[in-house]
Amino acid sequence: MVRVLRLKTGERIVLGDGAGYDAEGAITSFGKNEIEVVLEKKRKNECEPSRRVILYVAVLKRENFEYAAMKATEAGVAEIRPLVTARTVKTGLNLERLRKIVKEAAEQSGRGVIPGVSEPRPFAEAVQDAKKHSASLFFSTEARAKDISVEPCAADATVGVFIGPEGGWTREEEEEASRAGFVLSSLGSLTLRAETAALVSVYLAVHGKV
Repeated sequence: MVRVLRLKTGERIVLGDGAGYDAEGAITSFGKNEIEVVLEKKRKNECEPSRRVILYVAVLKRENFEYAAMKATEAGVAEIRPLVTARTVKTGLNLERLRKIVKEAAEQSGRGVIPGVSEPRPFAEAVQDAKKHSASLFFSTEARAKDISVEPCAADATVGVFIGPEGGWTREEEEEASRAGFVLSSLGSLTLRAETAALVSVYLAVHGKV
């Protein structure tokens, strides 16, 4: 980091604890594998979204899922919960690598919290988990899906966002989501790749008026 950023003694830096707080201080010395910093003040990170958006996304091909996780983090997602659906092709994930990608994306975008990435879970289990949220948006390409719209949620609400696999949801999965009270939503007339849909839907849920 020192070489990449070309840091020098006396320069001021901001360090994050990954739990919502930043600390500002000045570099006093360098060691072989360490930097000594005198911290002067601690403050709450002002970039972190107040609304918690939980991304439930089907396991995709490795590079596609990594892209989705990285971009969702930059868009403000609070947690990423991988799903195993009826049409999921690949079920394994390198969680260590994913968490590293998410951590780097959070740091690069100035986040105050590093989103968690959980073990993949069955679709039915995720549906039960998401029932406790203020609202859940279930994105689909089905004709009956409507433009993103739910009853207005508080700025600090928790909102679930569901994105399916490359092959889409099955009819049974959509019916299960509907029975759970999720809002069957659309991102428009164009068909988006799953990783693109993850980015767009998270951004809308975090920063939009849903």
